[in-house]
Amino acid sequence: MRSPAATATVLAIALALAGCGSGGSKSSTGTGAASRNGTVGGASPVALTPEHRAALAFSSHAGVAFGTFYRFIYAPYKAGAFNPPRPSRPALAKARSAAVVVAREIEAATRATRTSAALAKLRTPMMVLDEGFKAALARLKRGRFKLAEIEAANVAISAIKGSATTAGLSIGESSSDAL
Repeated sequence: MRSPAATATVLAIALALAGCGSGGSKSSTGTGAASRNGTVGGASPVALTPEHRAALAFSSHAGVAFGTFYRFIYAPYKAGAFNPPRPSRPALAKARSAAVVVAREIEAATRATRTSAALAKLRTPMMVLDEGFKAALARLKRGRFKLAEIEAANVAISAIKGSATTAGLSIGESSSDAL
């Protein structure tokens, strides 16, 4: 289940993307909130193009993946929770659960890059991150992991976020609260 902040971020991205493109008139309420029937400010429902849907899917899945990674894996790593000789068992358990969520969300974000020409520049870095995370997750499930992989994932995520920003996409980080 996504948090209200994540849902609001996704809605804001959808509305912002819907405003891109055609020069037609745009109707908006002062709050930017959508009503229950999917309309905004009394206007007809907003139809997203496949490109906009792919960008929205990429941004939302990448945001959950990156936020979960930072909250449950990278932050404990930086705090020393995984350092030998006595890594924190609760932190490792959370990291294992988080790695499953991160791998699933990275895979979904990677799929979104395959359906959009606008996301083509992000396809290869996302595929590399996806494969690397799957390999790290397999090792983590066997009780082994490499601290250097956490740092490498952080560098890759930072590069992807920079490329996304250059492409005009905003990745709002949120984390899965289901851990």
